[in-house]
Parts: sequence; C-alpha cells; structure tokens
Amino acid sequence: AYEPLDYFTFAPHLDFVSWDSYPQYDDDRAMNALMHDLMRGLKGGQPFWLMEQTPSSTSSRDTSPMRRPGELSFYSYQAVAHGADAVMYFQMRASRGACEKWHGAVIWHGGRGDTRHFREVAELGHELSGLGELAGARTPARVALVFDWHAWWAQQLSDGPNRHVDYKAVMASWHAAFRRRGIDVDVVASDSSFDGYDVVAAPLLYLVRDGVAEALTAAAHRGASVWTGFLSGRVDSSDLAFLDVWPGPLKDLCGIRIDETDGRVPDWSNGVVVDGRTYDARLVFDIVATEGAEVVGTYAADWYAGLPALTRHEVGAGEGWYLATVG
Repeated sequence: AYEPLDYFTFAPHLDFVSWDSYPQYDDDRAMNALMHDLMRGLKGGQPFWLMEQTPSSTSSRDTSPMRRPGELSFYSYQAVAHGADAVMYFQMRASRGACEKWHGAVIWHGGRGDTRHFREVAELGHELSGLGELAGARTPARVALVFDWHAWWAQQLSDGPNRHVDYKAVMASWHAAFRRRGIDVDVVASDSSFDGYDVVAAPLLYLVRDGVAEALTAAAHRGASVWTGFLSGRVDSSDLAFLDVWPGPLKDLCGIRIDETDGRVPDWSNGVVVDGRTYDARLVFDIVATEGAEVVGTYAADWYAGLPALTRHEVGAGEGWYLATVG
C-alpha cells in the first residue's frame, strides 16, 4: 500500500496487477495477507502476480535475516491462497556490484545449484507445477473491507486528535480480525458496489466521498452488517469538516451522535467492556451519545467510564455498528 498513489484509480489502466513482497522474518504475516487481498481487489477480484520475493535475504534494510527453512514455501502458498497466479523472485542470479549485490538470489555468486535456497526454490516450483488448474481462479468473499486512499490522505494530514493513529495499521487489524476466524475478505474501494456482501467494514472512513454514506446505508437496508468506527465521517471530499454532528453522513446509519473525541498518548490505555469481558483500547476515544442505537460495549475507565464504546443500530433488514476507539 503505497501512500502517494491511489491504486484503485491506477489499476483500471493496467492489464494485470502485481506487487513485490518482502516481509521480514518477524514481520506481521497478517499485514502481508491484507496486501495480497488489496492487490486482488484492485481489479474486481482478478488474480494478481507476486512479481518479486526473495528466496533468502533482503537488502536495503538495517538487518537482513535469512529466510528460515520452509519460510519461502509459506509466503508463496499464502500468495496463491489469496489469489496469485504467479510466484516469482528477485533476483535470479546475484549481481556482483552496486547496492543490491547482497540481496538474496536463486543462484548465488558461486553459481551453485546445491544451496539450501536453490533446493527450496526447485522443490516449490515442482509443487506449484501441479497446481496449474488454480490459474485464473477467483476467491470471492462475503465480507468487504473498504480501503480508501482519500480517507488515508486526509486522516494523515489532520492535525488532530491523535497523530499516532496509523491508517494502514488500522486496516490490518480489522482485516486480521476476520482472517483469524478463517473468513475471506475482499478489499474494495469506497465507491465499489457492496451488493452480495453480508458484512461491509469501513473503518477510519475519516473522509466520506459523495455517495459513499448512501451506498453503505443501502447495503444495511438490504440486510448487510455495516461496520465503521472512530474518527469516521469527519470531512467531505474537499477535506472540509461536515457542518453537522459526527460521524457526519454516517450518523443515521449508526444511530449515534459524537460531540467530543479524546486523544491520548500511545502508552495510555482504557478498556471496552462487552458481555463482562474487557478489551484493551488506545489512542482515540469518541464520546458517543445514542440516537436510536443499542449500547453493546462501554468504556471501563476515566471520566467517560460507562459511556458507549460499541453500538449497534437496526437499519432496514440489516444493521450499522460503530466502534468508538482503537482496539
């Protein structure tokens, strides 16, 4: 997810989508899964290519850990499972000079074919050759996660209420909540059709473009469970504050009103109590008043202890949910 470029605007001009994946050994594998689903979503579910990955180590980082035995296979199959039609490498043979001469390669400087990484590439290639029938296959999901570059840009430019809120990290945490339960996710643009989805999650929809609130509300009326949350519905497509209570055009969908938001330092935490269990919450805390919504969870501490932190609002045949803080 390259912040300066809206891929959903760029993708229609391409024949196919590809990306380069270089997770470190201790990176969050859930973030890598989100990026795969984003690539698949850029052209309406069309399979993508994993254009680059390393069979061993990665250069241009402060540290370059080697891939552990089986790690190449894991990340390759992860890509295929999320919709990749091709699994490729950088680089085929290690270069002798310049800054990437220590970047991993299928064939190292010595030109040998008996290294551990060469053998793993060969074994993986043999395995994948038997999976040719998967090429072109699609992995449709019943859950949509709305990824909106315009909301990302506007939120990052905002001088409040908390500069520590990371749009991409929020997207990854919501995506991982589904994936941990084995639920497939389509990553879609905010102006996509939400037809056919049972759940539409639109977290951190800080900027709401024309027609988006109406489309989300229509999805709820059709029977979908529509989720949004903290800092959503704050500005319009020109990054101008809505002249209304927060969450702006999403307020009727959610059945709530927000007049205040508390921003706190990263090491301070509150809790959200749901069915007697307390969940950790950080960074921002919307102060919610219900206007038709049911209170499902409440804050555990501070001056807003007992106030709504998670709400549910019946809308037509569906519902609108609002999570008021960063989980």
